[in-house]
Amino acid sequence: MFIGLNVGTQYLVQKVIHFVMQLFVFLAIPFICYLLTKKKNHGGFLKYIGLTKASEKSYSSALGITGIAYLFTICYFIVLKFNGGMVISPLQQAYEISSPITFAFTSLLFGLNAGVCEEILFRGFIGKRLIQTLGFKWGNLIQAIIFVFPHFTTFGITPTFEVIVGVINAGVMGWTFGYIMHKKSKGSILPSIVVHTLVDIIAIPISLFLL
Repeated sequence: MFIGLNVGTQYLVQKVIHFVMQLFVFLAIPFICYLLTKKKNHGGFLKYIGLTKASEKSYSSALGITGIAYLFTICYFIVLKFNGGMVISPLQQAYEISSPITFAFTSLLFGLNAGVCEEILFRGFIGKRLIQTLGFKWGNLIQAIIFVFPHFTTFGITPTFEVIVGVINAGVMGWTFGYIMHKKSKGSILPSIVVHTLVDIIAIPISLFLL
């Protein structure tokens, strides 16, 4: 597809294109809604989706809270380990065809794709609107449930048990990122972007080498 590039680099380029396209779509959806309702919103589009400055304390709080929530993710990996491991590991194909440097960049891109795109859509757009309308308790719960649905994509490919445990884990992490945004960073999604990216990057070696 890309003349002169090896297989691993081609894979990385494809993922870069996918990231750019997904970021465009995940920004376009809230931007269209913002344009339709901007008379009711003040502070511009970036504030509307939470791409605003956050305090240093909010980043440290985000890391601590996510660290506690990640204990549940560790339990998730342990359960999978005792049930035969993960059938589909993130970036398994990339690991098999890439050089160490290319794989490192691919892993970083994998984390950013989830951390940036998903936080903009699920926390910055959906979560904020639901919390504003329903309050934190129900708004954050519902956005976490909505966040779960894309994680059903491996249903029918992986064992049902793996899908169920993975979905529960996604719900816990989704609720945690919403809590960080609303309670700890005054509506900014930047701390949750950072910790979400780290969570996904850390998951890669665990799923590849420990399961």
